[in-house]
Amino acid sequence: PCLQLPSAVSITNLVWAATSLGYRDPPLFAALARAALLRQVEWEGARLSTLLWGYASWGFYDRPLMEALAAKAARSLLHLELDDLSRPKH
Repeated sequence: PCLQLPSAVSITNLVWAATSLGYRDPPLFAALARAALLRQVEWEGARLSTLLWGYASWGFYDRPLMEALAAKAARSLLHLELDDLSRPKH
């Protein structure tokens, strides 16, 4: 049977949960990194920052994922207004 690619939200939630619980499973994080790369068009705001936080906090380095996340974050900064940085969204 063919496995379905998890959604960007599911990937982010798994990274957040595993990191928050201190769950260390290199094969899981490697698989999530590959899946995240396939979903990178969906990375925005909280999903992007959670993926960056999760991988950085855990100390798991996946070069292709980190390069893609860094590029997406840099592009996102170009579209921010000063108010976006100083005012919380509700």
